Amino acid sequence: MVVLPQIEAASSWADLVRRLGEKGFGLGFRAGRMILNRLDSGDEICTGRSLGAPLRALAARLGRPALRLSRDGLSAQLHG
Repeated sequence: MVVLPQIEAASSWADLVRRLGEKGFGLGFRAGRMILNRLDSGDEICTGRSLGAPLRALAARLGRPALRLSRDGLSAQLHG
């Protein structure tokens, strides 16, 4: 819940990444879900839905995220 205010205040995907980064977190995407992870270790913490900020709601507010698919075909990172 420490990051929920940053998620709610973000005005764009880039702004969201910046805000989360200031708290030591990053974003990833896997199997159609947004995943919050720790920047220092890369450990996955939880999904956006479990934070109360599902990807669908964020995409409606911030626009569809531009993603770069990883070689495994299941995960992705924000592009740009």
